[in-house]
Amino acid sequence: MNSHVKINIMNKKIFFLVLIQVCMYATTAFAQTQPCTNTINTCVQDQHVDNGTTDWHTSHGVLFFSNNNAPTSTGVGSQSLSMWSYLNTGCGAFTCYNFEKDTPYRICFWVRNNSGWPGNGFGRLYVYAANNLTSTGNSGPATLPSVSQQLIDQSYYGPPQSNVNPNTGATDWQFISVTFTPNGNYNCLWFYPMNPMGPPPPGPAQYNINYILEVDDIRVTKEPAPYNLSSSSNKDTITGCDDSVQLIISGMPGNTIATWIPNVKSLNASRSVVIAKPCSTTIYRIEITDPNSPCGTCIREVLYDTIYVTPWSDTSRIIRPANAVPCLSTLNLDYNAPTTCSHIGFNDYEWVDPNGHPYTGKTQSIPGVYSSLSGEWTLRIWNSKKGCHEELKFPIVIGSCCISKPDFTFTGNTNPITFNNTGTGITIHTGTLWSFDDGTTSDQFSPTHTFNFVRDTVINVCLTMLYKDSQGHTCCDRKCKPVPVKANPCAVIADFTFTPVAGAIDEFDFTDASIGSGTLCQYDWEIHDGPPFMIPMGTIPTLRYKFTTPGPWYVCLHVTNCLYDSLGNEIARCSTKICKWIGAGGGLPSQNPSVGIREHRDAAEQNGHVLSVYENPNHGSFTVQLIGREGNYNVIVRDQQGREVYHVPHTFGETPVKIVLSNASAGIYSVEVTNDNEKFTQQISVIR
Repeated sequence: MNSHVKINIMNKKIFFLVLIQVCMYATTAFAQTQPCTNTINTCVQDQHVDNGTTDWHTSHGVLFFSNNNAPTSTGVGSQSLSMWSYLNTGCGAFTCYNFEKDTPYRICFWVRNNSGWPGNGFGRLYVYAANNLTSTGNSGPATLPSVSQQLIDQSYYGPPQSNVNPNTGATDWQFISVTFTPNGNYNCLWFYPMNPMGPPPPGPAQYNINYILEVDDIRVTKEPAPYNLSSSSNKDTITGCDDSVQLIISGMPGNTIATWIPNVKSLNASRSVVIAKPCSTTIYRIEITDPNSPCGTCIREVLYDTIYVTPWSDTSRIIRPANAVPCLSTLNLDYNAPTTCSHIGFNDYEWVDPNGHPYTGKTQSIPGVYSSLSGEWTLRIWNSKKGCHEELKFPIVIGSCCISKPDFTFTGNTNPITFNNTGTGITIHTGTLWSFDDGTTSDQFSPTHTFNFVRDTVINVCLTMLYKDSQGHTCCDRKCKPVPVKANPCAVIADFTFTPVAGAIDEFDFTDASIGSGTLCQYDWEIHDGPPFMIPMGTIPTLRYKFTTPGPWYVCLHVTNCLYDSLGNEIARCSTKICKWIGAGGGLPSQNPSVGIREHRDAAEQNGHVLSVYENPNHGSFTVQLIGREGNYNVIVRDQQGREVYHVPHTFGETPVKIVLSNASAGIYSVEVTNDNEKFTQQISVIR
């Protein structure tokens, strides 16, 4: 029956009803009683599975032959056994073979489940040595025939053809090879596709409904006598500098040959005497076969032998720096070679750095090393007698190559001033920060900056340069220089004083104390006495005011600075303001920042800035002020990777907010002051 014939689901039931009848009632040439009378002592070979011979008999049921051959089957007319199992019945096949008690045998065969319809069960095959089996031709019961037997193998448990996926490279035929020692004398080799204890585990009963097993290329032979493997030098441990060791297999028959894995140099035709040159401890697998035996591909004696190799080289002999090597210095390497391997020469040494670059020679002097050479180095020592290396791993540490040298020049003392960055550094430049001593900063490499001072002055401008090396180490340095700055003609600093009127607790005299580069041309007083209101006073810098609500009170002065040409025409104006708390008896302590802080604030306002951050650079502590803004804002500080290092809500007014970054490392950070409607950002530099 061809296993590739396809039957549709409707015809499947009819097919198996007919099959049951065949297995139960058919009579063939195998239905006659025929005991095993002629025993076989040679290898059971593929040609015994042939429809034209009587070497195979049925113990029960009906035996078929299939043209589906195993991968190793050759020859015209060779076939495979085809046995059925259905519900609790089945077919069994046996051939005559003389098994001798206590004698080891090797049995090998190919098997597959040829059931080709979905829902067929997994095939289970039992192989026995048995006595006095006879051909019955009847459908057998669910139990084995009542004969003496010994189980040889039950390892095959294969899927039906419908479960085999050829796209995955799955194969249907499976090769089984087992060793078996009879506990008595038997005269039959018996194949039985049935599970006498119920359905094959782990499936339910319906998986034992039906399947077809095909068995092919069945071979049986006695196991060969054991062999002995020894070393001619009687040692299983050699040093890495030893040239070789001779290995000998004793007791090999003259018609056999040894295959060594890994390969060795053979000294005779049978490869029983060989020379091994292991570079390291090696386990040799030796397969002994008879190439002239028809069972030679099935019957193998496998031996193992281990040659332990003690390395000749030793990491402790490497001469290298004990501590970290300074960046850009010279790295010196050498090897204190023992005298036991004198054939290893100067150029048989190769040093390999962590980047895979080799340096040939026993001694090395490598100048100008960078931190990229930090890590695991390898020393390879070539053994020409064996044709292999010994490798030693060891670490080398190169100190950080991160160097920052900031410097700059500037163009005169005009306003604005252009700054030229002339700084240098080694490795990767990651950031630049200028601090202009007026509350503003810049991250441009060479910026141009306008200063807003009301008088000529000398300020302290600082440049910070950040670098990073290949190992992730960061470094920065700061360079500060005095810079003379001309006054900005339109700059103005607002200020005023206040004194209580004699005998009064709610009336005050307010006097302007502002300064500017031009002409202070307008004063507008803002009184917070209940709802705030403005008192435009023109050029009047003084004010007396009596409050009508309980104090303390809040008063602001808006000051405007005007610039005129030679004809008296106004050509520009700029303004700023200052606010103070006023209280009875001289007022509350002023919450206004110092004059230096006011200059930062006023300069920021003149430049159109709302956010003022100072000191900058700093050591992790700085001040944040909003110009012309009041209310609740979130202050967020992020590092260069965008990670938050500070996130706290603050209320802003005239009083600046102090921020402390307790755990921030040196580097450039961004400061964000934000609410639901607006966000202001400025960079700062933290130095340690």
